[in-house]
Amino acid sequence: MSGWIKIYRSISKHWLFTDAERLRAWIIILLEVNHAEKPVMIDGEKLECGRGQSVNSIKTWAKLFGNWSRGRTRTFLSLLQNERMIELEGLRKTTRLTVINYSIYQDEKPTESQQKANRKPTESQQKATNKNVKNVKNEKKDSIGDVKSFFDIHHSVLDTPEFLEAWADWEKYRQEIGHKLTERAIKIQINFLAQQPDPIACINQSIISGYRGFFPVKGKAEKKQPSDVELKFLRGEIG
Repeated sequence: MSGWIKIYRSISKHWLFTDAERLRAWIIILLEVNHAEKPVMIDGEKLECGRGQSVNSIKTWAKLFGNWSRGRTRTFLSLLQNERMIELEGLRKTTRLTVINYSIYQDEKPTESQQKANRKPTESQQKATNKNVKNVKNEKKDSIGDVKSFFDIHHSVLDTPEFLEAWADWEKYRQEIGHKLTERAIKIQINFLAQQPDPIACINQSIISGYRGFFPVKGKAEKKQPSDVELKFLRGEIG
């Protein structure tokens, strides 16, 4: 691999800049996607792979990021997709990843129309950045901060690859049963799990039992009782 990519100074104000490991993963994505359109052959099947795209599998991305778990990798990529930084397309044998606005940032001279097209996403991304910066400064509060950046967890018990993998399984399970998580529900459930003696066991219990929400694991005392509203979210009655 040869050549170079552009890194804008404004990245220092982005929430990724506060997490060296995930910033490294983002740069790896920028380095891995195509600089020019180039079809790729996978198991005898020709796949289109345009500029700013990659058809690496989740397994390959996990290895490139530093031998991450697949669950952690999927959750990270989902976060980038929610932030409108990338788009993911499930293919029969792999996943097509597209870096949004790749050409705008990597072209020598962006056209006026490209700059206009990029203006609105930039403003929304800046709002998300401001929320995350505020949350990082607010570490004394018992909160995980904005739900879109729940990786910046202040509860050390949740800031592990094992928990992130279990949470990815929970999100997938909720989608499979037709009850995709809302942002408010995610925030409440994350805070609930942070109060449990064994949050991973709590997730596994709900998946195995077919629950739509979380309950304290039998035999393990709950550290803090949730409010009535939180209980409704946790039981899947709302959200």
